[in-house]
Amino acid sequence: MHGTPRKTVRAAAVLALTLLALPCAAQTDSGIDPCARMEVLPGSKLFAENCTFCHGPDGKGGGILAKEMKLTPPDLTTLAERSNGAFPTEYVFKLLKGESGKSHGGMPNWKSIFTDECGAAPANRAVTELGVYVKGIQAK
Repeated sequence: MHGTPRKTVRAAAVLALTLLALPCAAQTDSGIDPCARMEVLPGSKLFAENCTFCHGPDGKGGGILAKEMKLTPPDLTTLAERSNGAFPTEYVFKLLKGESGKSHGGMPNWKSIFTDECGAAPANRAVTELGVYVKGIQAK
């Protein structure tokens, strides 16, 4: 193999993240079309299937790929706290849609990924569900 072991691990992690970020290409045990599933899954399930690899199952940034990333994924449970007590709804939705105008260390443009895989309507619904879910996990 060429390159250092760390680069090899990072490349493998990026490849794994890319493959895991394709929700409609994944097989489901239920036999239901993954895009049809996206139209009915609650935000908690969408988060579990798409966000935990980086942000961890609790949203605090400790996902299995977090150590391999250039920037540590943020603790999503403290977004409101870090925004003077108000959940930054507009910012979160812009971030999920890839419209924040900033680089976020590997944060995927979920709307684009979901749209490419399943179309605009399921993508918009999934982004909305994810945003609502993240708002709901804010530390009290």
